[in-house]
Amino acid sequence: MKFCKLTPPVGVCRMCVDTWETFSGNVDQMPDCNTCTYNTQEYKILDFVHTLFGSYALVEAGGKVQRVSISRIKDLREGKG
Repeated sequence: MKFCKLTPPVGVCRMCVDTWETFSGNVDQMPDCNTCTYNTQEYKILDFVHTLFGSYALVEAGGKVQRVSISRIKDLREGKG
């Protein structure tokens, strides 16, 4: 069984930076992105799907299945189920 972490979508990171800048006015003291829930959550890879319109992975976290672009996968590792 394979496990991975996903990089957050660009829109989520931009929204985080904009929110922090709005409330504090200073992004130099923004919290570390490694503590973000998008960067710390583990996903179980169910399958890789290749179609005419692109390739993606089916991942599961907390009983919820998602379709994500393969380019968002990081820290791919083999683990025990």
